[in-house]
Amino acid sequence: EVGMVDKAIRSRLSAREVGEPSLDELLKVAEAALPRHADDLPPTDVLLSMTKERIVSAIDSGGEPPSFRLARKSVIEVLMSEVVGWR
Repeated sequence: EVGMVDKAIRSRLSAREVGEPSLDELLKVAEAALPRHADDLPPTDVLLSMTKERIVSAIDSGGEPPSFRLARKSVIEVLMSEVVGWR
């Protein structure tokens, strides 16, 4: 939001409207946020499937709009709940 940016920063930037990211784009961001080469983790496709469920649920419930932040947050939530065991 433009109103939340400092005047000194705003004078050097140009604001552009962009559309919401697609589910495919969100999943690419989510996959990039997953840890690599961890033998003790479930397979990447399983983690991505769980992450996709969280993203779709958050969007469908009206709780959050599609965003790259939501994709990264969903990965962290999946790792914390399904791998670490924190709920």
